[in-house]
Amino acid sequence: MHTIQEAFQTESPFFSCLDNQALGSAYDIQINELRLPNPGEGVYRSDSHCFLQYVVFRDQQLQGSYPSRLAEGNVGQLMFVPPGATLEWHWSTGRQRAVSCMFDLESIGALGNYDWNWAEVDLSRTLDIRNDYLLLGMRKLAEEAKCPGFASELQIESTLTLMAFELRKQFFAGPHEAHNKELQRSDVHDRDSRLGRAQLQLIHNYIESHLKTDITVADIAQQCNLSPRALATLYKNTTATTLRQAIAQARLDRARAMLSNPRLLIKQVGYECGFRGAAAFVAAFHKATGMTPAQYRQRYS
Repeated sequence: MHTIQEAFQTESPFFSCLDNQALGSAYDIQINELRLPNPGEGVYRSDSHCFLQYVVFRDQQLQGSYPSRLAEGNVGQLMFVPPGATLEWHWSTGRQRAVSCMFDLESIGALGNYDWNWAEVDLSRTLDIRNDYLLLGMRKLAEEAKCPGFASELQIESTLTLMAFELRKQFFAGPHEAHNKELQRSDVHDRDSRLGRAQLQLIHNYIESHLKTDITVADIAQQCNLSPRALATLYKNTTATTLRQAIAQARLDRARAMLSNPRLLIKQVGYECGFRGAAAFVAAFHKATGMTPAQYRQRYS
């Protein structure tokens, strides 16, 4: 068992009130309130676990620094510490209420099979994350810690799996991230007949972040400041596929990844990928792959 208290060390006095906790073999989720009578400092490090903190309320200043990487800054509403990184905290007098979560990727489904490249993360970007999808995930984890529902452990592992993919998309360097940076430098439009690479990335990021919802072409068009008809035409000219096909493929890719975790129920995977029910998920998956979700899991997990 690995807990947040074991990873955090300080000699500064503080008072902690633990309101709720969800503790499993691969994670520790806590909701607590800190009272800090004096300015202080502490150190957090875990060689195996990711750490996320969502601040619900704060009336004090909190700064973080990674001395080995010369990165520092104010800690925002949402922050992340990757495994193997040593974060030094510096706080002023005050109090804070937060949701904290640490989890081990190696112990959740097939996440350990991916190359996470934590050493390549730009640590200066971890102290103040602006990501609504991760915020939503932290709130869901807090709900499970406060009021565990049906199959709570599976719900938590499912949420952590999706959050891990979101962290990968946001932070990882390597070929995929280098490609994203190239997209960001490109023009928004390639003349007037195609979408630019930066706008394509915006579209794909939006789809990935909203798979659980009923995504429409109009929703995506609004993000791009285009009419639905214009967007549909430009996307088809650029990719030779339709937006509906892109959404369906994104749902299928996420379903494949989640099915590798045998602890997740088939209907739960379908729900997290945006299907209206188990029957709709099974039918769509079988049409695309020639296998039912259960057959795919049996063959590849």
